[in-house]
Amino acid sequence: MLKTTGDEMITAVYERGTLSEILKKRLEDESDSFCHPVLFNLSENDDRSYGNVMSFTVLKEKVAQGKVNAVIIPDMDKKVRLVIERIYELESVPLYYASLNQVVVSKELELKSISRDKPWLDVMEYHVADHCNMNCKGCGHCANIIPDAEFPDINIYEKELIRLKELFDGIGLIRLLGGEPLLNVELSDYIKLTRCYFPFANLHIVTNGILLTEMPDRLVQILHDECVTVDISLYPPMHEHEDSIRSYLKEKDLLFVVEKIDTFYRRFTPFGGNDAAKSYAHCESSRNHLMNKGRIASCAMPYSIEILNRKYGYSIEHDAWIDLFDSSIDGWEINKRLDSESSLCSYCKDDLQSYKWEQKDAQNACESDWIFTE
Repeated sequence: MLKTTGDEMITAVYERGTLSEILKKRLEDESDSFCHPVLFNLSENDDRSYGNVMSFTVLKEKVAQGKVNAVIIPDMDKKVRLVIERIYELESVPLYYASLNQVVVSKELELKSISRDKPWLDVMEYHVADHCNMNCKGCGHCANIIPDAEFPDINIYEKELIRLKELFDGIGLIRLLGGEPLLNVELSDYIKLTRCYFPFANLHIVTNGILLTEMPDRLVQILHDECVTVDISLYPPMHEHEDSIRSYLKEKDLLFVVEKIDTFYRRFTPFGGNDAAKSYAHCESSRNHLMNKGRIASCAMPYSIEILNRKYGYSIEHDAWIDLFDSSIDGWEINKRLDSESSLCSYCKDDLQSYKWEQKDAQNACESDWIFTE
């Protein structure tokens, strides 16, 4: 049974496993402002017997009674809107967000006040390099058919971050990727810049691991100090190096996740004709929002189509890109569009066709590497 007396003020903390338990303990030990932290979930069940977790129904009652002094959401990664858009219902109580960095790493606990005037963006992905040193056949970002080194302009990236800050109260997850991000000697500066504008985002870099143990000391230090998670996509040529990579990252005290990959998937159909709504509903990438050249889209496909159009002579037109600098739209409208299918979705099947991972560079790649075959 939830242990609170009927009249005491509480601080409600969203239940998110170990992370919320750590946050709850820190509030108990370190904070005079947030009293009696209690966990809650989004269940509308009125049953009060959730052990140590309060239902959302009961929380709303306590807010109405003036018995809640704050609601705090621990790091929600790419599902941040799922929770924050529900707690907007709690109109008379301050709302706060605690990032992974603040909960687990920082010596002093700092919370971000959640605004009700601007929405949050679940995910923003950004290419800090378009080319790659792995050359996966059928790369979802077409990095293997980018023949020359291509990097974005960091000054333009800053302008894009400033615009995102104008549109959104926060971002749950930011992933700096490619291509291979470790090919960009300015990666440290991209990380620092990202943290400057979105200090509460869960920040990751996504790498194939080839260059990990060769990272310069400054980059290693910044990855540590800025609480950046290293996402490693471990393809077959790197499987034998997994133990050494893990040992290196542990020695450097870095956060990391390793995913072994030996299968790729294709779903592209160059002549369209698929049910766009159905394809979007079954798409696992529709929440991996890619920002590119002042635009954002639900997934990386609009970017990849531009490359495939040039490489193989397609002339596919679509409405998937959203212009971030269009003054007629706000963050709410952008989320609305990201949450629904575009005309480009009709060029993807609603299921996946798997094939064994292999390497193909720009000279050896062929059109069929990306095409779903019946």
